[in-house]
Amino acid sequence: MLDEKDKVALEQLEKEHPEYIVKKELREGKGEVVDSSTRRGVCLMHADTFEELKPYLPD
Repeated sequence: MLDEKDKVALEQLEKEHPEYIVKKELREGKGEVVDSSTRRGVCLMHADTFEELKPYLPD
Protein backbone atom coordinates (compact mmCIF):
# COMPACT_ATOMS: atom_id res chain seq x y z
CA MET A 1 0.00 0.00 0.00
CA LEU A 2 1.71 3.09 -1.23
CA ASP A 3 -0.91 5.77 -1.84
CA GLU A 4 -4.60 6.64 -2.02
CA LYS A 5 -5.00 4.83 -5.36
CA ASP A 6 -3.89 1.58 -3.71
CA LYS A 7 -6.39 2.13 -0.90
CA VAL A 8 -9.23 2.66 -3.39
CA ALA A 9 -8.21 -0.46 -5.35
CA LEU A 10 -8.20 -2.52 -2.14
CA GLU A 11 -11.66 -1.26 -1.18
CA GLN A 12 -12.93 -2.25 -4.64
CA LEU A 13 -11.31 -5.68 -4.32
CA GLU A 14 -12.88 -6.20 -0.89
CA LYS A 15 -16.34 -5.45 -2.32
CA GLU A 16 -16.02 -7.40 -5.56
CA HIS A 17 -13.77 -10.36 -4.69
CA PRO A 18 -12.90 -10.65 -0.99
CA GLU A 19 -11.94 -14.28 -1.64
CA TYR A 20 -8.86 -13.05 -3.55
CA ILE A 21 -7.40 -11.49 -0.38
CA VAL A 22 -4.94 -13.89 1.25
CA LYS A 23 -3.39 -11.47 3.74
CA LYS A 24 -4.04 -7.83 4.57
CA GLU A 25 -2.11 -5.68 7.02
CA LEU A 26 -2.80 -1.95 6.96
CA ARG A 27 -1.62 0.93 9.11
CA GLU A 28 -2.21 4.63 9.06
CA GLY A 29 0.58 6.80 7.84
CA LYS A 30 1.40 10.40 7.12
CA GLY A 31 3.74 11.81 4.55
CA GLU A 32 5.27 10.40 1.42
CA VAL A 33 6.09 6.72 1.04
CA VAL A 34 9.78 6.54 0.19
CA ASP A 35 10.64 2.92 0.99
CA SER A 36 9.23 -0.24 2.55
CA SER A 37 9.53 1.16 6.07
CA THR A 38 7.10 4.00 5.31
CA ARG A 39 4.51 2.09 3.27
CA ARG A 40 0.94 1.94 4.57
CA GLY A 41 0.74 -1.84 4.67
CA VAL A 42 0.55 -4.88 2.45
CA CYS A 43 -2.12 -6.89 0.67
CA LEU A 44 -1.42 -10.32 -0.79
CA MET A 45 -3.87 -11.50 -3.44
CA HIS A 46 -4.44 -14.81 -5.18
CA ALA A 47 -6.71 -15.77 -8.09
CA ASP A 48 -6.72 -18.45 -10.75
CA THR A 49 -5.43 -16.08 -13.43
CA PHE A 50 -3.46 -12.86 -13.67
CA GLU A 51 -6.32 -11.33 -15.66
CA GLU A 52 -8.61 -11.63 -12.63
CA LEU A 53 -6.20 -9.59 -10.50
CA LYS A 54 -5.14 -7.07 -13.12
CA PRO A 55 -7.92 -4.50 -12.39
CA TYR A 56 -6.71 -4.23 -8.78
CA LEU A 57 -3.00 -3.77 -9.53
CA PRO A 58 -1.23 -0.39 -9.76
CA ASP A 59 -0.68 1.18 -13.16
